[in-house]
Amino acid sequence: MAATAPGGDGDGALGKHLNPFKRKTDKPAVYWSGIVNVNGSKEFEYAVPETFNGKLRLLAVMVNDASIGIADGAETLRGNFVL
Repeated sequence: MAATAPGGDGDGALGKHLNPFKRKTDKPAVYWSGIVNVNGSKEFEYAVPETFNGKLRLLAVMVNDASIGIADGAETLRGNFVL
């Protein structure tokens, strides 16, 4: 019932579901290689947009006839800090 109460409090229950990304014209930091057949090793390249600040995660799934493997990693990217 609190969510239907009148008022302009955007920080309430509904405020936490708003889109925090104000710049809608910036490119997203998303890359999907699709399904790739690899025999040996393979290198992928992706240029992170200059406007991206935050945690960038890498997820990889490898599958063959006998097993499955999953790897993940993360890096925090921050722009220049100017006073």
